[in-house]
Amino acid sequence: MSEGSSFIARLKRYRWVVPAHSEVELKVHFSAKKPGNFEQTLRFELVQSKRRYKLPCRGTGLYPSISQDPWVVFPQWRETMEEDEIIFKEYVESTEQFHFGPLLCGKSRDWYMAQNRPSNSENITILNNSPMDVEVQFSFENDGEASTFLLDPPSMALKPKEKR
Repeated sequence: MSEGSSFIARLKRYRWVVPAHSEVELKVHFSAKKPGNFEQTLRFELVQSKRRYKLPCRGTGLYPSISQDPWVVFPQWRETMEEDEIIFKEYVESTEQFHFGPLLCGKSRDWYMAQNRPSNSENITILNNSPMDVEVQFSFENDGEASTFLLDPPSMALKPKEKR
């Protein structure tokens, strides 16, 4: 069964009598299983006159997204680094990593928070580069308990083209 015929099979009524100077509402739903641009033509025919009408329908299926461009996300970045170079708070494109550099360790998380240690944190920019609202949940791949790294806030909602 083709995609078009399954749509017709789901219609319970495909003929309407529309009294003069009145209207009948027909809802057209769009649902895509994968991203892409989709087009379909909805056709109408007046039964007695055999006059035909076309309604072009277009839809774009997208996933919400945020920018992954390091030049947008990180305030400081560089393309490469020397082998023994110590880098402080920069994203390095060749390693695809953000480098905090050497930091004091051995103190409790509460101590760091109370000291307001700016050297132990970095603000990154999250840009919603999609045309829809996004809800972003942050987590680390190998630090699910947040024992080393901490995220603040752990999530955010962004309007289209908004960055925070």
